Amino acid sequence: EASAGRARWERRVWAGDDRAGVSEIRFWTDGGDGDSAALSERVWRAYVVERPDGSDGRAGDAAGFPAVQHLASLRASASDDARVPACLAVATSDALVRLVSFAPVDAHDADSTLRAPLRLGAIPLTCSAPESHLAAGAKSSARLLAGAVSCAEGADSGCAMSSVVYVLSCGCVERLKVDGALDAQLNGGEAAATLETDSVGSAENGTHGWCAAAVAGGESRVLLGADAGCVQVWDVEARAVTFRRAQESFCGGGAAFDVRCVAFMDEEGSSPLVLAGDAKGRTCVLDTRVAPKRAPAVKPVALLNGRVSCMASLSESRCVVGDSRGNAKVWDTRVGRECGALRGACSALSALRAVSHERACVASAALDGYVRLYDASQRALLSSTYLKRAVTCIV
Repeated sequence: EASAGRARWERRVWAGDDRAGVSEIRFWTDGGDGDSAALSERVWRAYVVERPDGSDGRAGDAAGFPAVQHLASLRASASDDARVPACLAVATSDALVRLVSFAPVDAHDADSTLRAPLRLGAIPLTCSAPESHLAAGAKSSARLLAGAVSCAEGADSGCAMSSVVYVLSCGCVERLKVDGALDAQLNGGEAAATLETDSVGSAENGTHGWCAAAVAGGESRVLLGADAGCVQVWDVEARAVTFRRAQESFCGGGAAFDVRCVAFMDEEGSSPLVLAGDAKGRTCVLDTRVAPKRAPAVKPVALLNGRVSCMASLSESRCVVGDSRGNAKVWDTRVGRECGALRGACSALSALRAVSHERACVASAALDGYVRLYDASQRALLSSTYLKRAVTCIV
């Protein structure tokens, strides 16, 4: 029920940490005092790996526990209903992608803060690109850069078909197609899976590997960035490059633009505009409709003090950019004007996510162990949740 002109609002996100942990965090408002009354809590934490002796990340030192690098929801849409189990693709630093569902340890206690991962399977991150398409040493350093999932709705299971797209630094775009009822598979049913691998190739004649990637929500397009200053869009269905900008088209070609972060201007990837951030804190907006040979030199629309580490788009003209020094700023990309800073982080930001475009709410993850919720329009910190471990990603 609405009160004081604002309705009750609730969102949940999932955060991965550097000790193989995944936590669910709930944000909500009571509707009485607007977003200034926003609250947050950690609902549960689970661990996606176990040691040979059966122990998990709740005890002992951090040795043997891989960091969670990336999360993607396996459901057709992120549900804000806490009764719906979280089904996630979890990529970890031990070069595996695990498809897991987090259910209460006690099946009769849906409010339990303990969750047990029910695994569909673990997919090794291998590189099958031709040698000519690999940067030096790429095979030994293959790792996940980005991932996304699309699902078709099922009558009973909530997801009849799941397709997981993930990108490797060695130059591969791989897609795992899982057919059948996803929930049934996560609870021990039969799984029929096929793996498709596309060789995208490395930037600048194989001398540099891809170091940043983003996958559109509809999984049809993949945005790639390299430290050589190359940005390109890969069409997953057509298996072809549809857009490419090279180093010389950035900043007039006079200053090196080493790409460290890329993002689509909208979650579905339908906007022709994409973002690219570099190691010197600069962020550029690229229009994929303009042919590279006809495009003028790209000028930065945002500037931070550290390496650009994460981005989140609020609209086609506003975005939030975070860096390795804990700075997060809102920018108007049309005129390159800073709209304000989002303060509170004490260390590097690892991820940003727009959790509500209508309310301009952005969630941030940082290596100081906090997940924070901001009102980007007012540049106000609404709430924060401490996870006691470095937070590496959110979804």
